[in-house]
Amino acid sequence: MDLPALVQAFNNLPRSPKTQSGLVDNHWQFAVHHVPREPPGDILHLVNPGSFYQHSEGPAQILSAPNVAARAEIVLPLLLRAFVNSMGLQNDPRVTPLAPWSWGTDSEELAKTLEERLKEVGVRKELCVIKVGDAKLIELEQEEWSKIYGMVEKTIQVGPRCTKCKNAPAGNEKLQLCGGCKKAHYCSRGCQKEDWKEHKTICKYLSKDPSIDALEYYQKAAPIMPEAQELAREIGLTLGTQGLT
Repeated sequence: MDLPALVQAFNNLPRSPKTQSGLVDNHWQFAVHHVPREPPGDILHLVNPGSFYQHSEGPAQILSAPNVAARAEIVLPLLLRAFVNSMGLQNDPRVTPLAPWSWGTDSEELAKTLEERLKEVGVRKELCVIKVGDAKLIELEQEEWSKIYGMVEKTIQVGPRCTKCKNAPAGNEKLQLCGGCKKAHYCSRGCQKEDWKEHKTICKYLSKDPSIDALEYYQKAAPIMPEAQELAREIGLTLGTQGLT
């Protein structure tokens, strides 16, 4: 979707002071974070402070852009796309895409530059205001990002383990992949059979989208996976609720 079409789609979104649940304010705090992996890139991270629901867009080469105007040009479509696509849940019939009631970031310079660019491309007037979050909101966003990135890093460092018994493969043995989703790993047929009752729900989801990456796993799959919930409890991470904020 090119920028004019994205702007039109964004302007057509309904807007409410509360999120879909009606329980928390429809405010989103966002920031750009560098991910020092190969290939290196930057992620636009958004969090709703009331529900702690999070979403990420990217990767893109944002922080390496020569000036704030160039960075804003890259961030703008990522920001609009996050809301147009219901934070990645555009195919979930339970989720109604909403424009933010308000939004903010951690950089006054980026906020002002984005405001001007939003006006230039024709975004509705009431959403051409980007607040600079107070210290509490900025800290909250940074902490939530650290939890996400820490969770992904821990998963990568630990390597694959049996989804059921949590043991790593011994010696040169390899774990067997679930034939349905190709994501769950098992050390034996017995572990796979024992795990099926819990795994079958997420298996159907992953089978529809085998290309899911680590961030999508956090946003969509982890909230309904027992093993991910266990890991989240270990590191004090609050998982989302499949977009139903």
